[in-house]
Amino acid sequence: MNTLEAAYTLLPPPLSSLPAKYWTSISLWLHSYTVARTFQGFVRTYAESRDVEAPLDDEAFLIGFLHDLGQKLRLRGRPSEESLLEWARSGLESLGLTRGEAEELSRYLYTNPAESLSDPLYDRSVWRLLWLADRLQGIDNPLAIVQLLTEAREDLGEELDIVLLNAMLPQPFMRTLISKIVSEKVEEIAEERGVLAVPVTTPYGLAVITDNPNAMRTIEIGWEEIRGGFKGAGILPEKLEEDLEWNMNCCEDSSCKARCSRRGKPKPQECKDHRFKKRDCEKGLYPGRRGNSYRIALIYYGFRRRAEGKIILPKDVEGMLQGIRIRGAEFRDGTRRCPICGVATPVGVVGDFLKFFIKRITIEQWARSLYPASVNRIMQEVKDYAIDPLCLGEAILRGDAAYPVLVSLTLRALAPLTVLEDAGKLAYSLLYVLGNGMPRSSIVAGLAYGHDEFYSTLRRISEIASGASTPNFYYDAFSSTVVVPYRNFMQRHQDEWLRDIVTAGVLAAWGIYPLTVSEAVPSAPSETLLSYYKGRRPLYDYQPKDRRVGHYTPYAAMAMMSLAELNLRASSENLPAFLEILDYPPEYSPLLLQYGSPTLYSRVEALRARLGVVA
Repeated sequence: MNTLEAAYTLLPPPLSSLPAKYWTSISLWLHSYTVARTFQGFVRTYAESRDVEAPLDDEAFLIGFLHDLGQKLRLRGRPSEESLLEWARSGLESLGLTRGEAEELSRYLYTNPAESLSDPLYDRSVWRLLWLADRLQGIDNPLAIVQLLTEAREDLGEELDIVLLNAMLPQPFMRTLISKIVSEKVEEIAEERGVLAVPVTTPYGLAVITDNPNAMRTIEIGWEEIRGGFKGAGILPEKLEEDLEWNMNCCEDSSCKARCSRRGKPKPQECKDHRFKKRDCEKGLYPGRRGNSYRIALIYYGFRRRAEGKIILPKDVEGMLQGIRIRGAEFRDGTRRCPICGVATPVGVVGDFLKFFIKRITIEQWARSLYPASVNRIMQEVKDYAIDPLCLGEAILRGDAAYPVLVSLTLRALAPLTVLEDAGKLAYSLLYVLGNGMPRSSIVAGLAYGHDEFYSTLRRISEIASGASTPNFYYDAFSSTVVVPYRNFMQRHQDEWLRDIVTAGVLAAWGIYPLTVSEAVPSAPSETLLSYYKGRRPLYDYQPKDRRVGHYTPYAAMAMMSLAELNLRASSENLPAFLEILDYPPEYSPLLLQYGSPTLYSRVEALRARLGVVA
């Protein structure tokens, strides 16, 4: 079963964009999906290995997704119980279940064994796992997991504990790569030793729920795995490695270097083809030898053409790793300070060398947090500065991201890594279909429920998501962040603003928020519907968990989507003043949606009527 497709069949937009509860800013869709995936993981790793009768994967997902949906589903009023039950049965049947199976599962809309812990279908220990999956969503401190595990101990028949792992690196893209490797190692160790281990991402680090904390206390990863990148085939394109190797060898051949760097005469074509720069031969920093930036890049990140040399990292980095050991790396005190991350590094490259991997670089793109510096400082000759190896890796990964403007989702709720990965796939897929001309009306045509156009679009998005993999998007287990690069800079600020708000509206309508649109990965989690790097608007920067305005979120999301239509009409119509300024509170979003896109508004109201919602 395709979990993304199943989830949106059961909870299509705009229902998916409703806030989960009034104590969190995540959507109802994201809450239900996270509980479903967490429960699925618990059942797989706990119940099956202990000879406990439990639901299979697909059933576990559906139970977790539906378990208290009926209690939380609100659209400016209370839905009819029978209408919702019939709606759930129809959705389950469309997923291939029989009518009897659909009726059996749909009752979890209201029975909620995560609260009662008593349902005749399965043992109490199974429902305790569902209780645990649900309760994890209500805490924002990983240490509070200990209390939950203590409460669950009696029903589960054994002690569970947590182990916190972290890589408090200031380089978000490198941190993402390392978090993926660490999470995979946790799963490998669990399988090899028969240990229960469920890694859960938190805003404070990776928390591993396990019955054998000693097995998870220290996770060792090799630098070879970092060098292999997200797909295990290296983070440098083959042509780039060829250029680095050619330049490295040229730098260490005096006749070649003289030929390529002669003053007053044009460079030979071969030197131009490989983007040779003499200064990169001479300004790098490496213990025991004259620096060569090309060689340093191949020592650390060469996969097909690795250069000879030790992996030496700043001593400060060793203290940033909690429960993680990098095999094959040596930590030393540094002699020069990196202007990006602020650490004193024993190895580094000249700042201008970063242009070899990323054409345009600004301080804003790096989310600098430790050491103040300017772009001019980075691009000057090194002197007492050097770009450290992890910031070099950040430049390589960031260069591969293609676009300088990012869309980021940062969860405060705890979630398994699979949720971050699926959210990244979904966001990437939605941006892909938007960028390739699929009309917004097609993307949300399911508002009337049962609309064929929506299901056709959903299948298309599911197909794209199934084939998507990093580095189309990034997800960091150590900060619960998903990052999707999505556009270049545009000439007109209004064009940028309009495109960003419309895009954010599509993502929010599908339950992907809280969102940040910026040039850098957010350094702290947001709880607002949308944080925007160019100004603020009250409609977008409110917290969905706000009891007073949270239930307007579906209308706000689709009002954002309709701004492009309003913009087209602005030249021929006298719009009300508050629409011209676009400075209005969430309470106005239903009115704005009705005015901006009558079609979308009618579909929202039709869905409310279908589910028996009363005003």
